[in-house]
Amino acid sequence: MQIIKPINVCLSLKTSQIFNTEEIRNICSHINVGLTLPQSRHFLVNHEHKLLYCWIHKVASTSWIALFSHLANRTHIAEYYREIKVLSPKNAEELHRIATTNDYYRLLVVRHPFQRLVSAYRDRIEDTSRFTSQAWIYVPRIFALTRPSLNRSQIFHISHQQQKLSIVPKFKEFVEWLLIISPNKYDVHWNRYSDHCRPCSIDYDAIIKMDNFSNEEVRVVCEMGLEHLNVSLQHLQPTSGGSTDFYITCQYFQQLIPEEVKALYEIYSLDFQMFHYSPQLYMNCAQNKSGLTNVPLPKSIRYD
Repeated sequence: MQIIKPINVCLSLKTSQIFNTEEIRNICSHINVGLTLPQSRHFLVNHEHKLLYCWIHKVASTSWIALFSHLANRTHIAEYYREIKVLSPKNAEELHRIATTNDYYRLLVVRHPFQRLVSAYRDRIEDTSRFTSQAWIYVPRIFALTRPSLNRSQIFHISHQQQKLSIVPKFKEFVEWLLIISPNKYDVHWNRYSDHCRPCSIDYDAIIKMDNFSNEEVRVVCEMGLEHLNVSLQHLQPTSGGSTDFYITCQYFQQLIPEEVKALYEIYSLDFQMFHYSPQLYMNCAQNKSGLTNVPLPKSIRYD
């Protein structure tokens, strides 16, 4: 997916607005949140182009990591997440310096919290084509709550050749487990944007919502001053079984009851409020178990 546009397009785009970050500052002023900075490893920095980006799993993070690797002339990379150690600020002091100066362009990318949650479940728990640390760590804990009679040998198939789940917890079981543990202990694949990137502590110059990605990506590249470079942003790590769009997310939310959707919303409510997302469509999915025909659909649907 090529994102370079001519200079005249960049100039016209600069008059528009990606996201009203002033509204986020207003929300932050009315809530009791600590102003501590997030962990430095949650960020990528490029000093040459003066860019700072907070990466979030399941929000096109692999594509952005690849872009930052390209900008650092690290073009022969097989596993992009290993690049985080190289591209992150060296320590908390460096992050604080970069985050509090106007010299750097600070970027955050988000998507609908419920779509991201389903995408994380599909990729890290449900997909048995590969082994994940999340399956190894969390699935026994999920089953300890939802199917306490199972033992570890029943859950995993372990041999010299492979380690994989023998039994996969349903999305409903995953949610039931999320609802009883502290969000402060959530895995990085499903933690809250407000915890991971701390928008109340860092004044981001641009916040991209993946729902409007095709237009916003162009403007961000222009504002980052990269329009003259041969860079691209590609979909590098799709979820097995296809992208997690509204339709897919709705199917998983049909496993839930409305009370569970409400409880999930309460956990992620700050993310919903800050970035103007609504839980209502997915509440409708939980209320209409017979399929999507009775669920009011969003005006525009794109894959993430």
